Amino acid sequence: MTAPSTVRIAIIGAGLIGPRHAQSVIANEHATLHCFVDPRLEAISVAEAFHVPVFSSIKHMLLEKGKPDGALVCTPNHTHVSLSQELLEAGIDVLVEKPIATEISSGKELIETARRTGRHLLAGHHRRFNSYVVSAKRALAEGIIGRPIAISGLWVLRKPASYFEPPTEWRSIPGKGGPIHINLKRVYPSGLMKWKKEQPLFSDLHQGW
Repeated sequence: MTAPSTVRIAIIGAGLIGPRHAQSVIANEHATLHCFVDPRLEAISVAEAFHVPVFSSIKHMLLEKGKPDGALVCTPNHTHVSLSQELLEAGIDVLVEKPIATEISSGKELIETARRTGRHLLAGHHRRFNSYVVSAKRALAEGIIGRPIAISGLWVLRKPASYFEPPTEWRSIPGKGGPIHINLKRVYPSGLMKWKKEQPLFSDLHQGW
């Protein structure tokens, strides 16, 4: 039996979550870390730690390193659409951190780009893999708690001041993806409640960071 070829993954954004995704990539025998794409000087040391090159733009990556099979977009929310579209247009499958867009109209444009180019576009709803959520979904599927007629949930956590400070101050800026307005009110609750059946485009090959 022939071993499957590895999937080359580029990480777009070397901030907080990008390196965590990179750790998962290198831990998976079916994937290889292609490179980082990030214009900030801080990204150089991050890429060096993973022994891969870093490029200031997607264009430079394509010119100097070639096309990866897929890319993870781990940048500020307001940049998700433009970067994902650039990748899709280049024929690269994309997994973009939630939310895929900060506006409904631009989100629809991104989805249309994926359809037109015939590439895969996935949103990174990591809480679908939370052990509590997985257990609850299994209980619902097996009828353990009967037919739900209402859902009430409360997720409480403290974000330190550093969460809103440079280089991630965009989290508190309207229009750029403040977490209270987008992450909590829209993305997490709706993403979990709409998770009715398994999606075919993920595989449980590796868990954790």
